[in-house]
Amino acid sequence: MKRLVVIALAAAAFSASAHEIWLDAASLRPEPGQPVELFIRCGHYFPASELAVADRLIAAFYAECAGAREELASTAEGGQRRALYTAPGGCAARLTLVLKRPHLEEPAHWASLILVPQNAQSEPADYSRGQGLEIVPLARVEDARRNEPFPLAVLRDGIRIRAKVQIMAAEGGTSWVETGADLPSTFSPRKSGRHLAAVSDRGQTATLVFDVSP
Repeated sequence: MKRLVVIALAAAAFSASAHEIWLDAASLRPEPGQPVELFIRCGHYFPASELAVADRLIAAFYAECAGAREELASTAEGGQRRALYTAPGGCAARLTLVLKRPHLEEPAHWASLILVPQNAQSEPADYSRGQGLEIVPLARVEDARRNEPFPLAVLRDGIRIRAKVQIMAAEGGTSWVETGADLPSTFSPRKSGRHLAAVSDRGQTATLVFDVSP
């Protein structure tokens, strides 16, 4: 019975704006060749996770680096799901989580995360997967700094769209920025630390976690 309740709550999160679902990692700048912990989290208050997403709702969970794709497996632990990934050296890894309601063809949610090993630099041109709904940085994600503009765009199937993005800081505080087909956001983070960007479009949602340096 308890598992059924968790599944029902996780499914409800797709349509409840109070919930967000996101990918996070123990380090966004991992040591190359060393396993890094990944987390699938769901909750009202970023960065706290309240619900473990049910396995049957995960349509895809994978990492891409230098054209190679690796499927990832996760296990539920408390109010979150946990996975391990070893980032190869020399290239940034784009992680993608796709959630889909049972019996529906279209995904309900995409979560993205970019890992940049300590011996590598990322290229913004590689951030977009070109499929579904996604929030994409237009500058190197490892260069995000407090009080400096950090441009973001919202893409659907690789094409920029107009949208309103909510950005939540782990240290508290929420900002809203607008993006357009030719206009990136003008978000200037006031706090350092992890941030969660979230957007909704056509009944679907997408999230991106990124780190802001002091």
